[in-house]
Amino acid sequence: MLANTEQLKSLFLQCMALVSEKKYAQAQSVQNKLQQSLAEFFASKTFNKNIFIEESIDAKNCCELLLAIDAFLNEEVNKLTLEINDVSNDLLALNKADKMKKAYSSF
Repeated sequence: MLANTEQLKSLFLQCMALVSEKKYAQAQSVQNKLQQSLAEFFASKTFNKNIFIEESIDAKNCCELLLAIDAFLNEEVNKLTLEINDVSNDLLALNKADKMKKAYSSF
């Protein structure tokens, strides 16, 4: 399980760095790998279903990592959704401005 958490941590840090650098296409690829790794992690035979109630240091570190990944993915999805909406609104405004320019330049 330790190897799995190291892989999750590596993908998580890589994804965070790419998002902060606004390399969204690359970040999406890494995020897909991260989600696939999470699914494999939870489906593995070595996954301890009692991880959130165990007192060991490894379990606590793993829980902290999983909670950080969850918070990051939720936060970034919301942030990117807002950015997409802003870009869509900007494109609509440009489209309207372009139509107005065409309409008034024909006179």
